[in-house]
Amino acid sequence: MGYILHTANPPITKPVDAAAFEAAQACARYPGATALALQDISFCVQRGTRLALIGPNGSGKSTLLKATAGLLPLTHGSIRLFGVPVSAARHRVAYLPQRGELDWKFPISLRKLVLTGRYVYLGWFKRPQAGDWAAADRAIAQMGLTDLAERQISDLSGGQQQRALLARALAQNADLLLLDEPLNAIDAATRDIVAQALRDLRREGKTAIVATHDIDHLDTDFDGAIYLADGKQIKMEMDCFDARGLHHQHQHPHAHTHASIAEMTHTS
Repeated sequence: MGYILHTANPPITKPVDAAAFEAAQACARYPGATALALQDISFCVQRGTRLALIGPNGSGKSTLLKATAGLLPLTHGSIRLFGVPVSAARHRVAYLPQRGELDWKFPISLRKLVLTGRYVYLGWFKRPQAGDWAAADRAIAQMGLTDLAERQISDLSGGQQQRALLARALAQNADLLLLDEPLNAIDAATRDIVAQALRDLRREGKTAIVATHDIDHLDTDFDGAIYLADGKQIKMEMDCFDARGLHHQHQHPHAHTHASIAEMTHTS
């Protein structure tokens, strides 16, 4: 079972038995900023865990996900994924940005958007194979979007767009999913589909770190939660989780980046 362990200096473990995520005093700053956007983040997430990142806007949730995805370099400390540096684990990580960060007017169908989740395996010159299209179609079906597969993404509702992004992440078949506000401003049906996807990922032994404001379903949808404020982790929550969740609880005393659909077709 997955769990989250706080430690000031997580031990460096061998990749074969390493945790999905290990941060040791990680700090990050956005280009041109003077203040740190992340300060001394230190915790460890074992494989097969659904971790919620909780905090107000500007607390550092998105920043931590971007640093973990390799989109924002650290100024101090380290983040290791499956026992190796972030740069060596990109193929094992799927990043889902906030829906509002994307240009939904970009001329691409839902199916082709989801297919971009496979590009981490293809590089610049290799064309998608039948297996890549099949993986995309399975993810689309899992999100209940098969009937909309050829629809332009600009014609999707907000909830459908959110499901399309999650389908893209699922199509990659990554071991670690970094999901930025997948539950924000969605309808009840989409919320249930996302929650089921998180349960399926857990059963498959995959790990999800999810930035969310939805604290009403922490006990059913997540195995643990870390609360952030002003770029610092301020609390680990375990009161509402069973023994499969947090083993330890610890308390102590953003610029905005945009990703275009075009950029997503060439990055993972």
